[in-house]
Amino acid sequence: MEKSVQIRFSYRADDSTKTPHRDRSDNELMEAFKLGDDRSFDILYDKHFKPLFIFQQRNMCWISREDAEDLTDEAFLAVIRAKDRFDVHRAFKPWLFKIAYNIKVTFLRRTKAAPQIVVEPFGRDPRRTLILESCAESAPAPDLVLQIIEALTGLPSEHRSVIELKFFHGFESSEIAEILNIAPGTVWSRIHYGLEKLRGHLKSLPQPLRRDICAAREGQ
Repeated sequence: MEKSVQIRFSYRADDSTKTPHRDRSDNELMEAFKLGDDRSFDILYDKHFKPLFIFQQRNMCWISREDAEDLTDEAFLAVIRAKDRFDVHRAFKPWLFKIAYNIKVTFLRRTKAAPQIVVEPFGRDPRRTLILESCAESAPAPDLVLQIIEALTGLPSEHRSVIELKFFHGFESSEIAEILNIAPGTVWSRIHYGLEKLRGHLKSLPQPLRRDICAAREGQ
């Protein structure tokens, strides 16, 4: 894929020179990239490619790995094109996912693919490794992540997406609303509906996550 090759290798730098940059926040890296430091983009790409790829493949409608890779690279191309317009006082990750979401919407309109309920055997699927690696640090332990995903199997994509963005990618509800172009109240209602699927799993979840889930279900 020519586009993928362009992104994945055009901004590569000597690994020996990148270490000091890896301690910087996303916004600091974007600010450096705006000033011409291509190594900073390389770090952002390496950090966010996996979670963004999972989001692109699963959100709204399941698509092929090849299409998901292309859409993920297209999002990073959009970051390159829009770097001078990025507000460094705005969080980078929600901005990136919003770009990716809009690209996915355009793709689905172009291909006339319809949102669907996706049934996936995660417990036996090799994709589970990539999903676990893409989770935010605040996500539950790996075995619990798989349990939760299994519980969400068959859920309409609009409900599954908000739960994954909140509990696996670590976004706040206001950020999810921004990413998906929906009202904050809609985020809460979808979380509430989706988390009903987890009712039978609550006893096995860690106390902090169980508390968050209960709060979400109550709309707090």
